[in-house]
Order: sequence, then structure tokens, then C-alpha cells
Amino acid sequence: LQFEHMLNRSGPTRGRILRPSDGRPPRRIAFIHCVGSRDAKLGRPYCSTSCCMITAKQVGLAKEVAPEAKVTVFTMDVRTAGKGYERYFQRVADLPGVTYRRGRPAAVQEVPDSRNLRLLTSGGEEEFDLVVLAVGMGPTEDVRELAARAGVALDEHGFILSGDGGPGTTSRPGVFAAGAGLAPTDVPETMTQAAAAAALAATTLTTRPPDHSTTRPPNHSTTQPPDHPTTIGLFLCTCHGALEGTLDFPALVATGKRMRGVAYVERLEAACEETGLAAIERAVAEGDLNRVVVAGCSPHLYADRFEALMARLNLPPRLLARANIREGAAWAHIADPAAATAVARGVLEMAVAGLRETPYHPFNPRPQETVARRVLVLGGGLAGMTAALTLADLGVECDLVEREPQLGGNLHDIHHTLEGLDTQTLLASLVERVRQAERVHVWTEAELVGWSGVRGNFAARIRVNDEVRSERYGALIVATGAEEATTTEYLYGQHPRVVTQRELERMIAGGRRQEAGGKMWASCFLPLDSCRSVVMIQCVGSRDETRPYCSRVCCAQAVKNALALKRLDPTIEVSILFRDVRTLGTQELYYRQARRAGVRFLRYEPPAKPVVEADGDRLRVTVHDTLYDETVTLEADLLALSTGIAPREDSNRALAAMVGVMLDEDGFFAEAHPKLRPTDLARPGIFLCGLAYGPRFVTESIAQARAAALRAALTVTRPGEPRRDVATVEADLCSFCGLCVAACPYGARVLDEEERVARVLDPLCQGCGVCVAVCPNGASRQPAFEPVQALALVDAALIE
Repeated sequence: LQFEHMLNRSGPTRGRILRPSDGRPPRRIAFIHCVGSRDAKLGRPYCSTSCCMITAKQVGLAKEVAPEAKVTVFTMDVRTAGKGYERYFQRVADLPGVTYRRGRPAAVQEVPDSRNLRLLTSGGEEEFDLVVLAVGMGPTEDVRELAARAGVALDEHGFILSGDGGPGTTSRPGVFAAGAGLAPTDVPETMTQAAAAAALAATTLTTRPPDHSTTRPPNHSTTQPPDHPTTIGLFLCTCHGALEGTLDFPALVATGKRMRGVAYVERLEAACEETGLAAIERAVAEGDLNRVVVAGCSPHLYADRFEALMARLNLPPRLLARANIREGAAWAHIADPAAATAVARGVLEMAVAGLRETPYHPFNPRPQETVARRVLVLGGGLAGMTAALTLADLGVECDLVEREPQLGGNLHDIHHTLEGLDTQTLLASLVERVRQAERVHVWTEAELVGWSGVRGNFAARIRVNDEVRSERYGALIVATGAEEATTTEYLYGQHPRVVTQRELERMIAGGRRQEAGGKMWASCFLPLDSCRSVVMIQCVGSRDETRPYCSRVCCAQAVKNALALKRLDPTIEVSILFRDVRTLGTQELYYRQARRAGVRFLRYEPPAKPVVEADGDRLRVTVHDTLYDETVTLEADLLALSTGIAPREDSNRALAAMVGVMLDEDGFFAEAHPKLRPTDLARPGIFLCGLAYGPRFVTESIAQARAAALRAALTVTRPGEPRRDVATVEADLCSFCGLCVAACPYGARVLDEEERVARVLDPLCQGCGVCVAVCPNGASRQPAFEPVQALALVDAALIE
């Protein structure tokens, strides 16, 4: 965090990398992973989950700030197992001057004369100018105190213990938890867990959907007449003094006082905080101000706070302007205060000029359309059933559509999780609850064949058996799942003793092996009496050119099966050939348990992959163990391949095209924002959960399904306030040319053939203004940004 603060342009070094000891820029930087994590001696044997990715991000930022710096990252395992993380890590690792090295230095010492840092590594002593420690996460004393007050149990490490209800629940009914207080996690999972916990809390409070049918947008009428003189209040925020070193605030205050229409100027330490908001409210009331300019950070930040402020002031939100003098001026010209101040002055001129020309009358949104209070859930696996049950608990009717004859999906092939959850019992319980839920309507052997409309009012065509049904929905949840990846490597499909991890799990559970490679092998059962050696190979078909992503679950799955074999017969030899062991969070404890049980771990590095040869009924596996730098030959009675998870590319592509959403570069559905909206798809009203999102653990799919259900429930029960940035069409001026329809990047424009006019689909419109720019007749309008305002901004920008 100290290094990240240093990289921040509002930090103590204004975004420059400087040594705390003497203020010199470092030429050689070392990052050390797992400092205070994965260390039983310190009482933190778990993995902190996010450190590897945080380091990769900071290395990339460091190279942007100081391209000439040489960066070395000391790591035991690189655990970039999140969605899109592996690609990001590879880009950083391939940067010039960046080196990832295996191992952790034994000691760090300061060199007295140079104040450099000497690291004792496996290769000897090495000097660096700066060392950054990835210290990981741990529970705080506040968590312990809060848990004691709330009456919830903690685990042996001090994290909140999950209850029997799964992720988000605690040992006490009615108390729910999310985020790093449960276990070390990253931002997308924290956001998902928070929404899931909110869904659980909501289900305990009501069994009926809230009625928002009488919801109306706030009344922004005002007691001042429209011809009241323009009186603008200009408030300059220093961001707690962080901008004062770059911007000349006295000069900006003087400039503001000279601007036409500005009646009041004040300098604030933090406009976004309660004291700053109160100061603005007081100044507007006392000065009879009717327009507000807040100059500070990006207008994308704290928008809700300032909208609420305008509501309290009884002023239309359009009479607020946010002038970005931080990112747009101070940070952009951090080394040149004079230039930064000049740019900030121009930004203020434009904000004031645009606000001067903003109409005073309140915004009058178009009336809300009727919302279909029903949700379609596509996919009847773990995520789909969990989402449907959560919707039912929230009081929302839903249809659960599954293309297979039975519910359950991939959960049929998982018998227990690494942590010991009996997933077959979970499956039976979910199916029974879904069948009995009054608000859940199940259609098996069914598929979606048509989709149109907008959020709150979708029209669907669903084929059930040979009948096509037409239904209306307010929202859609995509939970269509994924599948175990296939492979032809390592004699899979050619030798009867080569199986996948999923097939091995089925064998351990006593089930029959399914057909592989077009043949049904005679050895359908795991012959424990003759199987004395099992070898597992990780990253088969993953983290390579074909599938560059990490499948996230494979390492835990291999450790789970290895421990299961050891429980069945402790004398069985189990060897796992790996690139990085990615047992995240408290899964690390099971990795340690496997090593103590005698499971052997051998690291290999591409392109030197293991070589597998048939030796009669047995297999010979040869691998170069990079840890000991020696070639090892293993005789195996059974070879298990971790092939990972693959998207259902053809069906995903067809569904994405039908409902108007995007897939990511790996073929999974692309969420609207990886951190802020991990369960939303880009098209409003469509949500995502489970393996359709990407590789997930069972508990993660459950949490994401609950989060998606909450988002969908809010969509169909809470219309929300209409946005004022939605474009409109002046029908009398529209020539029906279709240019706006072709130009709209969001599909928010259609041509009304009957009326011969263009129409705007309000829920899809993002207010970008492209339609306004291409319209040759001026028929396309944006009420929040009229041409007179745009021209005023241009005039202000051209002022010398």
C-alpha cells in the first residue's frame, strides 16, 4: 500500500518513485511475495489471494513511471487465477526489464554507505535500490470486536466463520458477512459477496416483492422564477491539500470571481465530505445561488452525494457542474504547476460558461413504462437454481429454463469440495426446493429461441418440447454454465489409464467412467488393490496459446483428489506435476495437508512439458523438476489430467448475439465492469452468474447467483428515477434517414415504420450524444446538453 500510495499522483511524491531513505529514484526494484502469508510460524499459513495480482499491477505502473527501472519479483507461486488475470500477468512479465524469479529471499539487510538493500537469495547476495513487500491480509482487531458484539464465531485465523447456509452466512442466523472479513479476497469477489449478503438479508425481511409502482422522481420544482438572474456558486476543492502543490488556488479564486454570472467563490478542503457538502449547502442558501460548480476530482466520483445535495437544495440536478481540475489539470501537468493552473483555469471557464447557458426549468422525464415483474433464468445448474430460489425468496416470480432433461448441470460430476461440502446432498436439496417453490416455474428440455425489447420489458420466445411459447420478462439471468475442457495430450483417449480429474473424482466415488476418445475402457473402476502410483499433470490445455487463461479450480481439484486417494489408502504414491500451485485463501491449508500426507509436488516450466509414454498397462512419465534441477521418471498406474474449464463457445456465441451482449476473448460472457459490476452484462436488465462468467468454485457460484438474483429483483420491482441524459427526438424535424440508428453504439435507436420517425429506447441510451452529432436536421436532442451549451463551452475554451 505504501508503494501504491507513492505511485498515486495525489500521494506524497506526486506519482514519482523515490526512495524513502534519501529521495533518490531507484534503478533496481525488488518485489517479494508472501511476506506474512503462507507462513505458519507467523500464524498466517493461508494465502492472501490478491497479492500476486496487486504486485503485477504495481510492476506495470512502475514501468510506466520509470521505464528504465529494472524490476525483479521474487515469488514462490504466481497466483493470478482471477478472470483476465493471467493475461495481465503475462503482459507485465513480458515487459522489458521485468524478471520473475522463483523463491523467497532469506533476509534483507541495509548497506550502510549506499543505503541500498542487500537480499540473500538462493543465487547469493544481490543489491537493490528499493524493496517492496507483499505483506498480504490478516483479520483486524475490529473484526474480532465486531464478531463478539454480533455474536458470530471466528475461525482459528480470526476470520468470520461461514454458517451452514453457505457463503455470506455466519454462525448466527440473521447476521451476514462479506469481503475480506470472511477470508482474503479481491475486489470482484468482494463486490459479489456484498450483493449476495444483501440478498440474504433481504430474504429474511420480506417474502413479498416491494411495491414501487407509485414511485415518482423527486420534485425539483423551485420557488425562484425561470427569469431569476443567474447566480453561480464556484467551489474549489483542494482534495485535502493534495492539489495545492500543483495548482495556484489563490489565482483560481481570483479568476472565478471575475467570471460572468459567478456570485460566490469558496475554497474547500474536501467538497465530497460532510463538512464540504454542508458548506456548499450553507453558501447556496445564504447567497440565493441557483447554480453550483464544484471543481475538484472526476465527475464520475461521488456523483450520488452531489445529486443528493442538489435535491436538498431543491435545485434540478442539471444546475450542477463538476469541473475536473485534478485528473484533467493537476495530475496531467504535475511537473509544471504553471501549465496545470492554466489548464485548470480553462476548465473552470468552460464549466461556468456551460452552466450559464443551462435552462433553469426542472427536468421533466418521460413517464415510466410498465415493468414485467418476472425474471427468466437460463440454465438449471448450481448457479441457475440458486438464482431462482433467491428470486423466489425475494418474492419475485421466475421461469427456470434448462436445455437438458434434468436439473443440476456440472454439479452432478462434483461429489465434494476441497473444504468437505457434500455437493451431491446440496444438489438433491436444490432440486427438491426448486420443484417445490411456488414462484419458480421449471421448464426442462427447453431453450430460448428469440429475444427482444429493453430492460423491464423483454419479449422472449422459448421452445419447450415442440411448442414455442411467448413470454414477457423484466430481466434475464444468464447461468448457462461451461464444461470440462477436452484434450488429446498425454495419451488421453488412447490409453485406458489416462483420465481427467473429473473422471478420477467419479472413480473415487465409485462411479463408472464415461466414454473417452470414442472407446469404453475395460478398467471402469479404480482398482485400488493394484493402483499403487497416481500421477497428476496440471495446466493441461490451460495457460497456453489455445486457452491463455487459468481455470482457477484445477489446483484445488487436484489437491482434493490427492487427499481423497490418501484417505482411501495412505500407501498410494501420488505425484502432482505443476507450474504454480494456485490454492487460494484457506485452500493453502489443504495444500500443506497434502504435502504432510506424502503427496509429492514437482514443478515443471514450459516449454519443457512432461513426457508420457505407454508401458504396457502402465505409464511412464518423465519431467524435469525445476526445483531440484533434475529429470525425474515416474511409473504410474493412473494418470489424471487437469484439463480445466472451457466455455460452450458455439452456444455462448449464439446466445450473446440473440440477447445483445458481448463475450470476452476467452469465450465466456463479458461482464459490464470487472470490479464495479461483476454480475451485470453490458445490456441493461441482463445479469450473469456461475460458470458462464468464467471458472468458479462452488461457493463462488452460489454467491454470484444470489448477487445476480438481487440485481434482477431490483430491476423488476424498482423502476428507479429516469435519467436526464437520455436523448430525445423532435418528430417534426426527423427525416427518417436512419443515420442515428446506424451510429448508436448501444443499439438504443430504432426506426418506427408506422410513424416514419426515429425512436429512442430509453433503458439502452447511455447519453453519449453520437446521435445528436450525426443528425443532419437537428431532430436528435440531448436535454441535458443543448447546442447552446456546447457552443458556450467552445467559446470558453478558445478564450486566450
